[in-house]
Amino acid sequence: MLQEFVPFLDKNNYQIVRFFEFLLEKDDFSANYKEIEDALNISSYKLQEIISAIHSLGHEIKDVSFSVENNKVTFTGLDTVAVRKVILHEVRRSIRFKVFLHAFLNPHDLSDKEFQKHEGISRATYFRIKNKLLHEIGSDLIKKLSTNEVACRFYIFNVLYYFSYLTFPNASVKKRISNTINRAIIIAQLSPTNCQHKQYLYFGIVNFCRDRIGRRLSHTEDKHLVQAKMTSNTKKFMSFFSKTWPLAANNSFWYVRIISTFLLATGTTSQVIIGSLKNYGQVEKLTSKQMSLVHDFLRKDLTAQNDDKLTKALANINAKILVPFFFNNSYQSVYNQKYYAESYTTVDKLAKLLITIREKFQSKRSINQTERVQLYYSYLFVLMSEIPQNNFSEPVHIAVDFSQGFEYTNYIKEKVSELTFLNVKLDNFINPKTDIYVANNIDPSFKNKQIVWDHPPLSKDMLQLHDSIIQIKKEKNI
Repeated sequence: MLQEFVPFLDKNNYQIVRFFEFLLEKDDFSANYKEIEDALNISSYKLQEIISAIHSLGHEIKDVSFSVENNKVTFTGLDTVAVRKVILHEVRRSIRFKVFLHAFLNPHDLSDKEFQKHEGISRATYFRIKNKLLHEIGSDLIKKLSTNEVACRFYIFNVLYYFSYLTFPNASVKKRISNTINRAIIIAQLSPTNCQHKQYLYFGIVNFCRDRIGRRLSHTEDKHLVQAKMTSNTKKFMSFFSKTWPLAANNSFWYVRIISTFLLATGTTSQVIIGSLKNYGQVEKLTSKQMSLVHDFLRKDLTAQNDDKLTKALANINAKILVPFFFNNSYQSVYNQKYYAESYTTVDKLAKLLITIREKFQSKRSINQTERVQLYYSYLFVLMSEIPQNNFSEPVHIAVDFSQGFEYTNYIKEKVSELTFLNVKLDNFINPKTDIYVANNIDPSFKNKQIVWDHPPLSKDMLQLHDSIIQIKKEKNI
């Protein structure tokens, strides 16, 4: 679980989450009591409490079972989906999270006194929990949230979306927000995925609740929103918001801008959105510089289709320079970069060069280290998906030949083909270009890398082949 979201869980609930996360890391989802106690830094008594509490989670993770035998806990069917369900279950039970919802959204429209009575806590306990929560979130961030309504709405959205927590005050509000989003999608000519549509719902409920408790957008938020032009589509949006909610013309313009800001910050755009933005020429200028670098770097022309798709994909990433602040909606870690740097050396270099151009490009704001990491992954994945692998380097040639016969050899070829994302080419016969020879016996006359499988390949055998391909790619790049 990401450290920044830990403050929203009560201590006991967080220990249950850590218990599941620890077992998930085990190859056999099994550990003895001592291992668990040391990893979670808890007593044997507390471990027994956690084990007892897990019995009540059966209805939340139906396909997961566990057994306790000889001071050892063993899970069956444990996976990341189950752990995420546990996190949602525990955060729903945490008084800290309930206090956060009440203080920042008040979805059930309760006074402090009514909320305290509903949760069975005293006024003193309420403020003690609230103050401790705010302290752990961080004084700098809390100060920012109290003075920047746009940042506050984005932060609340991020918390709710991380925990997969979505609830509406009532069915009427849910229908109203859903209808608004569906209409906005049509006007903006968007084609959202299931994930993006859910994000719109989360952001919709945040904006509804913040407005209802009197935390409205105002002229002080101007510098925190993207700049928009008064186009015909902008007027359509404004008219729709004014009639639906209703909002004054000036307030409806704020909502057009915060929606545009949200769409760009979360990587969603369309020609309608682009057409309503001021300063979009900056995005085109940055993208043009990066495309020139790509062409020079590859030293070969892309097809017109690949070139067009890559330009659009880079522009979609670069559109975030128009957002006055950095919004982190990714859980990618800098620690994962080593894998890509080793597996896709050339793509890794090109992605980092694109970041260098972005860093030197004159825009309203510079980028920090966290944003740099997210840009790295965005550029890397776009390059990998929009440019054929053979544009980056020569393929690794693999010959497969087994004495068991044609059918078995074809089966192994199919297994090896699963690694084509590493730019692998299968040779029908050994030739001077063959880098790896896979067979069930050694051939002393072959001087390059040989792999011998005297049985159908297991996961560890495929991993060995994967590592060999990576090593050869490194040598070729050098």
